[in-house]
Amino acid sequence: MFINLGTNAGVTDPAIVHQVIQMLDPDGIIMLLTLYPTSDFVAGSDAWLKTIANQYANVGLIDWNSYVANHPEWLKVDRTNPSMDGMMPYTGFVKDELNMFTTQLQEQQVKEQRRR
Repeated sequence: MFINLGTNAGVTDPAIVHQVIQMLDPDGIIMLLTLYPTSDFVAGSDAWLKTIANQYANVGLIDWNSYVANHPEWLKVDRTNPSMDGMMPYTGFVKDELNMFTTQLQEQQVKEQRRR
């Protein structure tokens, strides 16, 4: 499950993000995506998303903000949404981050099983 929210107004109430996560499958993988509009609420929202992701074993963070920051050509004129040229880097990055997070979870599960 991918959660990409707050692009138009930020994450103003972290409790809502927690509520959404708690409504989803507790055994499923949930990925939060950082924001990238050029608005003053982005830094605070991304900080909340990072904090929230760290509170759940099955929730990862995809830091699109950091990845796209050096590639304005991947964004539409609004400097928020991926352009046609940016869709492949966007989807590739999301896929790579999901694979990395999944691998980390699997490795963690193997370590926990060995301890038993």
